[in-house]
Amino acid sequence: MIFIMCGVVMGLAEGSNMLIIGRVLLGVGVGICCNSVPLYINNVAPVTLRGSLGTLHQIGVVTGNPETEINKLTATASAFVLGF
Repeated sequence: MIFIMCGVVMGLAEGSNMLIIGRVLLGVGVGICCNSVPLYINNVAPVTLRGSLGTLHQIGVVTGNPETEINKLTATASAFVLGF
């Protein structure tokens, strides 16, 4: 729910202040998810899968960061080439 709210705030932002507020709220939401998902996995998963599922979560976080940067660079380069 917090991600939808942040998207709406940033999408309807009329100034930099609203955009900054949306980004801060989004950062809080991501921080909550990064802390609560491993706890949830450890409480719900069977004992034999806990380590593997925790590792998969961490791999997802670690590989998501470079993917985001690559997508951002690709979008910036495309916009530059197309003249946007």
